[in-house]
Amino acid sequence: MRKLLLFVFIIFIFSSCFKREKVIYIYNDSKSECVTIIWNKKFRYIIPEKCDKIPKSKYLKLDISHISLSDDYIYVCFHNKGWKLVNPSAIIAYSGIDTSQYKFESDLPIIDKVPNQLKFTQHNCAIFGVKYMEVCSQNGTNIEF
Repeated sequence: MRKLLLFVFIIFIFSSCFKREKVIYIYNDSKSECVTIIWNKKFRYIIPEKCDKIPKSKYLKLDISHISLSDDYIYVCFHNKGWKLVNPSAIIAYSGIDTSQYKFESDLPIIDKVPNQLKFTQHNCAIFGVKYMEVCSQNGTNIEF
């Protein structure tokens, strides 16, 4: 009986150490605006404020199940009391955000028939690579894991 309890305890400890969901916070230069991004293998939740869990409403749910990890990038630019976020190839599964303030697109801007990320290297913008949890470009923004 003691071995069984010890085994259950060890399993509980190890399972709680490995989060299934990943969370990042991206702030504008003054840290007055934040976008929280929470995801697992199938869905990504974009929340227009700092939070630790998915709220009941006021979030954007994206289907990312078909995106290869090596192609998974998040692009964001903050502007007057809002942001524009691009997650290439993501599909909107639910939208509960104020679309006049927060913009989402599933494609990068096209310049000369080529997707272009140049806009996201400007001030108050960031590019985040999901595969290695890396900040690829960060100009005036703050990113926390």
